[in-house]
Amino acid sequence: MMSRPQAFRLGLACLLAGVAAVFVPSPVQSRSAAPAVSGVSPSQVFNNQPMAITITGTGFQPGATVKVVTSAFGAGGAVPTALSGVIFVSSTTLMATVPANLLAGAYSVSVTNPDVQTGSLANAFTVVQTHSGVLGPWQTVTNSPVCSNAVGANGRLYCFDGAGHVAVGAVAADGTVAWQTQSSTYEGTMTDGRYFWTFVSQTTGQSTIGYAAILPDGSVGTWQTQVLSSGGTQLGSGGNGSAQVVGGYIYWPYDAFICCPTSNPRGFVGIPTNLDGSLGVPVEADGNADGGGQTTALAGYLYNVFAAFGTIPSNLTLLGHSAGNGGLLTGVGINNPTPVPFAGVRVFGAGAYMYAVFDSSAAQPNITYRAEVRAGGSFGTWQTTTPGLPALGTSLGIGWITDVAAGARRYVFAQLFRSGTSEVVEAEQNIFAALSVSPSCGSTAGGTAVTINGGDFQAGAGFTLAGQAVSGLTILDHQTATALTPAGSVGAAGLTGVNADGRTTTLSQAFSYFPTAPLVLSATSASFTRTAGSGSLNVTSSGVACGWTSTSDSSFVTVTSAASRTGTGAVTYTVAANTGVSPRTAVLTIAGQPVTITQAGSTLAASPAALNFGGTNKAGMLSPLTSAQTVAVSVSGASIGWTAAADQPWVQISNPSGAGIGRFTVA
Repeated sequence: MMSRPQAFRLGLACLLAGVAAVFVPSPVQSRSAAPAVSGVSPSQVFNNQPMAITITGTGFQPGATVKVVTSAFGAGGAVPTALSGVIFVSSTTLMATVPANLLAGAYSVSVTNPDVQTGSLANAFTVVQTHSGVLGPWQTVTNSPVCSNAVGANGRLYCFDGAGHVAVGAVAADGTVAWQTQSSTYEGTMTDGRYFWTFVSQTTGQSTIGYAAILPDGSVGTWQTQVLSSGGTQLGSGGNGSAQVVGGYIYWPYDAFICCPTSNPRGFVGIPTNLDGSLGVPVEADGNADGGGQTTALAGYLYNVFAAFGTIPSNLTLLGHSAGNGGLLTGVGINNPTPVPFAGVRVFGAGAYMYAVFDSSAAQPNITYRAEVRAGGSFGTWQTTTPGLPALGTSLGIGWITDVAAGARRYVFAQLFRSGTSEVVEAEQNIFAALSVSPSCGSTAGGTAVTINGGDFQAGAGFTLAGQAVSGLTILDHQTATALTPAGSVGAAGLTGVNADGRTTTLSQAFSYFPTAPLVLSATSASFTRTAGSGSLNVTSSGVACGWTSTSDSSFVTVTSAASRTGTGAVTYTVAANTGVSPRTAVLTIAGQPVTITQAGSTLAASPAALNFGGTNKAGMLSPLTSAQTVAVSVSGASIGWTAAADQPWVQISNPSGAGIGRFTVA
């Protein structure tokens, strides 16, 4: 009988005999140090487009996640934003992408490793507002239907007529609207981009809510209803005009004249929204807030203005946000004086701005006020936006106001009711602006390839640097242009832009000229075989803190180091395998200078390379002396498809095509 190892026999004996055994625990693994964040580059990002940042520190691990949160929020903390595109470069370097449309202000960064240890840096970088919030000229939407209520969502304008229909208008980048009409049991009055909700009816202690999905093609799905037990607090139909969806909750104002607890005549009910559109159990979100006025939501925050008996108070109140707080509003108490102490003011949010407009011609119909909403939900200075809404004349007021993002642009839509008629108007919110030039320095000889970032660039726009026109200007999109710098004098130069519609923008000290190229590359080309590979080169600065970027014009070459740098640094990149036969070329633009990357393709070979078919002449006929011959096909690289053909009709080929290694027969 074969003996088993002693350790096994002991373990088996203990198990069978029930004898208590002493087990020695494995040595305790020492836990890695928590990550620490020391810096973020660049220190400023613009909120008109996603921007890459580089995070430096120690203790970073593969699979780490990155979040940013405003440093300005009051009580209760702010809602963190998870960054996308996180790349682990090393234990001291991470790369990530900051999304567009963050509110302006200072942000903290936190890094969480897979072992859940976290490190953070307060005030790590600043988000810069790229738009002034100025509204363009109001124009009539000539093909619009009459809407009793309209809501913007997912690039579309939903116009409910109150008679069982909804017109769904797809908003194009130029602001034009293409409508399609369908039936709709109810009017959608609030949305989170996934579902519409609306008040249907109420009885004592109960409220019926309707909800419908927004389908992938933009149409509105079948309406369903749900009865909510609100503990004696009936929501009331008035909430249809002022309830808002914030942080996964519907905040519905209740009013003592309709329902509420006698101890608290006005307030807000928070109702959680479920993944299937149904609603959870309502909670009293904030009994101290006045729920009897207008409410509006912007960038995850809820605001309220109460107009008592035809007058507007001097404060517009930030009620707070709800994410992670079980529906309770936090951060309450940030007030901001409104500039318009008149009756009939409508307040709404669009993009990163709050607007106050007059609801009737009795006040000031041609004036609209705006204030930037900053990180943390507080306001900047109120300013006038010219022009305001069109003169209403004998108007009955504003029916509704909403905004729709269409690509890189945003439009505000409003319906004006006149005596027996109505008119839908729109205004573009974006402004023409140049915000940065990269790289930010180059030689006085000119010819530095630069990228100009900004907003609302139009085809036909032009730019000058120190009064000299740039060359090779290409408008890539509404936010990006590329060009070559003109020759210039040593020192800082300002950038001036003129849009196709005549609007101008100026960016002072946008670019610095130096006698010689301030940034020198260690190589201007590199070659690779067909297999995947990686490369690097160095950028050396001549003592100048010059900002520069690294970009690739081809998908098979990816820059893996920081996309934006300052001064001296290294650039690393990867090259994907070439699965084709032909060689290919890519161009990296680093610090405004081209670096050419070439890669060989896969090859095919046939063996033998020549075939000999001998024969004898019998009675004037050529008879072959050899039988059919086989040719082997070999491939270096991927499984490339191939075809064999002959240029003479008397040559016959069997199995003439294949993929990768193969054979064909010639007779």
